Amino acid sequence: MTPEICLVKVNSPIDENTFQYLLEYVQAEKQERILKQKIKQNADNMLIGEILAKVVIKKTFGIDIKKQNFTYTEHGKPYLTNYPDVHFNISHSGEYVVCGVSDKPIGVDIQKIGEYNYDVAKRVCNEKELVQIENSLNKASEFTKLWTQKEAVLKMHGIGIAGGDIKNCLDNHSVQSERIEDYCVSMTIK
Repeated sequence: MTPEICLVKVNSPIDENTFQYLLEYVQAEKQERILKQKIKQNADNMLIGEILAKVVIKKTFGIDIKKQNFTYTEHGKPYLTNYPDVHFNISHSGEYVVCGVSDKPIGVDIQKIGEYNYDVAKRVCNEKELVQIENSLNKASEFTKLWTQKEAVLKMHGIGIAGGDIKNCLDNHSVQSERIEDYCVSMTIK
């Protein structure tokens, strides 16, 4: 099966009535996390990510939205409790939310391209990747691409940045990346 990737640009805040309506389709645990967000855009993006995943899962696998119960691993990776062969991943940054759905483990990440910081790159990139960044025409863009690739791989494995060998996590993985406006999106499947 070809993975389904859906990217949504959030141009304006969700009005309160729509926000409350959509929140009803999200499990209590995630509702709590969404409502704790201090920045409205983060709460909106988290909510949109959950709803987007449910819609794409419905479209791809035909599972009714009301029957989709998301559970989260200890590292926060979402999964469908009663459907072990349905895999999905969500990411958001700035104005964008991305969701990937597949019948195999999948990882997606999106990040807005910011300022390049060599000290940060040195902490998360191996020597080969540092050379790749230094030789690129746009160091910030190249670093962000590598960062999203690393996040996608670690998210696919369900371990996240803190739980994996971030410097070498791209070894033996195929990751697709694309630049959209000032963002980089990466996706990988097992």
